[in-house]
Amino acid sequence: MVQIPKHIKTALKLLAGDYPQNVLKQLLLQVLQNLEDTGNECVQLANTTGHEFSQVMLLLGEVIEVTTTTQSLHEEQILLLSSYHLR
Repeated sequence: MVQIPKHIKTALKLLAGDYPQNVLKQLLLQVLQNLEDTGNECVQLANTTGHEFSQVMLLLGEVIEVTTTTQSLHEEQILLLSSYHLR
């Protein structure tokens, strides 16, 4: 996500800055927590997307199966009709 580079940039600025140790620790903890939260959100979104993709693939498999079945039925009907017309 877009926030991750911003969080890392903020952390680097804090480390490069001249802050008292206790202030730096508190600020870095907050930035790292934000980074972890964003990472967890990315993982959750990726898992959801993967699950939805799997569901779509299953549905497409069903569509292919039904299409193949109906194609065979239609081909049989066409053969029957054409054999009646040839008589």
